[in-house]
Amino acid sequence: MVKQWLHPARAACVIGVAWGLATPAHAIYSAKEIFDVHQGSFDVATDLHIKFWQKEDDIEVLDWRIGELFGGLPAPDNVGRGDQPEPWHSRQNGGDTGPDNGMHAVDIDWLSLQIPFCTTVGLEFEWDLTEKNTKRVEVLWTKDGEPPDKPVPNHGWSVGDPEDIGGGLWKHGVEICNDEDPDDPLAEDLHLTNIMYSYADHYNPLSADELRNWDPWFDAPITDIVLAPGQCMMFDVITDFGDFGHILGSYQVIDTLGPLGGRQVQVFEVFDHPTPPLPSTGLSLLVVAAAARRRR
Repeated sequence: MVKQWLHPARAACVIGVAWGLATPAHAIYSAKEIFDVHQGSFDVATDLHIKFWQKEDDIEVLDWRIGELFGGLPAPDNVGRGDQPEPWHSRQNGGDTGPDNGMHAVDIDWLSLQIPFCTTVGLEFEWDLTEKNTKRVEVLWTKDGEPPDKPVPNHGWSVGDPEDIGGGLWKHGVEICNDEDPDDPLAEDLHLTNIMYSYADHYNPLSADELRNWDPWFDAPITDIVLAPGQCMMFDVITDFGDFGHILGSYQVIDTLGPLGGRQVQVFEVFDHPTPPLPSTGLSLLVVAAAARRRR
């Protein structure tokens, strides 16, 4: 059974959009997000809480920057380091650094807002990680006097380091996960649709405008899937470059249980993973591993 935590005001409306951008770096991974979120939880929301986080204890967030704000969103009231969501915060998640040391999440809070129903707001966000580009997100809308509403499950993506598979080809493993706790009775299924991938076969950083208007996109081997709490989906992108390029991915998170029914898009995410540097360098083109039907 699909379990959803829904506020009764949620209904059909417009989408929330998130564009992600990461630029290649030798010492660190620098991931940049244009993150737009849809307010479909209340007639008027008064607070917005966004947590950008990653779950590996041996990878740390070094720094972060907030750029342009969208949809009339003002400057945040609070920005600072935060904790990983449970159960990640209380347990060891790889490496030998132990449970959460406070270096794995950034909390951004807006207080005393007046965000009407069916409004999309957003921000430009950039952070630097010590290694491995991975990005998780938790979003919470609140309204004075009402229970909080989480419009989408905790979820995120990662792209593995390139693997040399011979013949001048490299494999890049893409993973998208539902990070909800399977033991939580309120945990939600993650409904993904329009899962796609692409690439940039050069070393130059991509601007937010370039990523917003990116073309072409290719369908992933699986384009629609429902992930139960704790589940992940994986697919490989095969290229003839190991470094000096970007692996791009895109997906929508939908809400299927609104009062009006149907498939309501809550988040549309595009991410850009910089391939890490290798001893040999150069520019090259993408070779796709599986269904490469171009989306027009």
